[in-house]
Amino acid sequence: KANGDEPYVWGQVMEGGTGASTHVMFHPTEKGLVYLGTDMGGMYRWNDDTYTWTPLIDTIADEKHGHWLGVDSIAPDPNNPDIVYAAVGTSPNKGVAHLGAVIKSYDRGDTWVETGFTGYFGANFNQRSVGECVGVDPGNSNNVWVASYNGGGLVRSYDGLKTWENVELPVELSGNTIIPRVIAFDPTTKTPNGCTRIYVSVYGIGLLVSEDGGETFSVIENCPAKNVYHVRFSNDGTTAVSTSIGLFIYNRKDGSWKEISPVHGKKFSEVAISGLTSAYKVPYDAIDLLSGISQGYSLDKAIEIYNEKFDL
Repeated sequence: KANGDEPYVWGQVMEGGTGASTHVMFHPTEKGLVYLGTDMGGMYRWNDDTYTWTPLIDTIADEKHGHWLGVDSIAPDPNNPDIVYAAVGTSPNKGVAHLGAVIKSYDRGDTWVETGFTGYFGANFNQRSVGECVGVDPGNSNNVWVASYNGGGLVRSYDGLKTWENVELPVELSGNTIIPRVIAFDPTTKTPNGCTRIYVSVYGIGLLVSEDGGETFSVIENCPAKNVYHVRFSNDGTTAVSTSIGLFIYNRKDGSWKEISPVHGKKFSEVAISGLTSAYKVPYDAIDLLSGISQGYSLDKAIEIYNEKFDL
């Protein structure tokens, strides 16, 4: 709009339905701090005052490359709510592959710096709803892990992204089909040096776990699905796992899996736990889980089915 002879003032036009919203990340300690990542439409932060999403990476993507508008992972620093990382880059496919990067913000996404880590990410690739492929250790924020495509594998930094080393896994990776995708630190095992229990999913194989801070990994043999999408934790260490065939609770103590899917056989692209502990007097099946089904049902319908199933 223009006021008399004053120059035009431009604002953003609200629009919807522009691609997939593939990543939702809540900061574990800062109430109301929520990030949203899309396959090729940028990254956003929730504004609880206006009930709107604030765009965060439009400027840096425009300055660098348009494909940086694709967000393959969001990793808030659990120990500092002002710091957040993002892996940006749309596709690792030959012919259309563009080099992506891990970028970092010190002000909740208002401005960004390049960390120096470059690699191929797949925000608009086949596994775009899988992961987070960047993880910050709740025990020590200098420990940052990254998984990438095109032979990048899984790497980690113990000095705040200054140097990197490969993480050895007991499985054979293959191209862009059998690859590490999910990085999840169990916060109940954190020490000043970092968490001792770390989960990594390898797409096409299943879920792996380390009990020694990532020095060695083993395959969880009875994992119900070869394609694990996300791993989340509650305050007491309850582990929720979303997969290509359903939603499960993993019992680390006895190695058992319990399916709690509202609909069996559907892909669950995301799972979040509200923080309930086993001390709450609710049925174990009715732990407060919120999941989005990527096929067949809207999120609202999934919640409706879930509530009916458990009489919530």
